[in-house]
Amino acid sequence: SCGFCRRTKEWVQMLDFDAIFEWHPLQSGIGDRYGVSREQLKHALHAAGPGWLLAGYSAFRRMALHLPLFSMTLLTLIALSPGPQTRRAVVSLTLLFLLPVSNPIGDAMYNWVARHRHELLSGEVCDFPEAK
Repeated sequence: SCGFCRRTKEWVQMLDFDAIFEWHPLQSGIGDRYGVSREQLKHALHAAGPGWLLAGYSAFRRMALHLPLFSMTLLTLIALSPGPQTRRAVVSLTLLFLLPVSNPIGDAMYNWVARHRHELLSGEVCDFPEAK
């Protein structure tokens, strides 16, 4: 498995106080249950729930919204903002993150990280490096 993906999973599990996420490696064949090919699973995180399946940035965003620490951090940033302009900026960025208008930017950032994941952690190896 990918070292970057494994580390990301470990971090999310630490922050998932309610243990709402169930993790499956792509090698488990879980993609077959959702109609997602192994090739698609190699390229992006996937998250599924009752009646929905998301990949990449959309999956990351949905997962972040389910982590209590994410919400608490946003509320703390808003509460501790030094002034109204900073508070407005934090609220605006939060709304931008939540709305589909952020998808092109979020997808671009997610895809860049996904393409370079095997280079981002020193000493970690990804079993699925991108072809150069």
